Amino acid sequence: MITEISPVFDYYYVARQPIFNNSGEIWGHELLYHSDSNDQTAEIKNDNIASLCVATSGFTMSQFYQDASRKICIHFTETLLLDGSPQGLPPSITVIEIPGETIPSTRLLEMLTAFRKEGYTLALDAYVNSYTTYRIRTALNTLYLD
Repeated sequence: MITEISPVFDYYYVARQPIFNNSGEIWGHELLYHSDSNDQTAEIKNDNIASLCVATSGFTMSQFYQDASRKICIHFTETLLLDGSPQGLPPSITVIEIPGETIPSTRLLEMLTAFRKEGYTLALDAYVNSYTTYRIRTALNTLYLD
């Protein structure tokens, strides 16, 4: 008798979205998690898992398809940042994206400062000029303007 076993994993897809500099040239690519190849937007059940999927296999695969000098931008949750998760990626081309709505704790600001000292580029995604983003802006070296 043959029984069908359901997989213990979920399929996912990683999309690349170009990010341009102020001269209109491609500066890097943002890696985006998608649960289906036809999705226009992501249906994310767990932000941490989605970020880790993109940071691991998405990052590896992206290196086959682009100039190695271009930046790879990956969204990290506050939990993953506090755990040091970006440190598994090369600082010279990795851009750590911090969600624009993040209200930074003292510990998060310390971690961001440490990441920047290690050579990572830090970017605030969905930037809004407000008092809550002021504290986090001091640790950044890049802002995304949509």
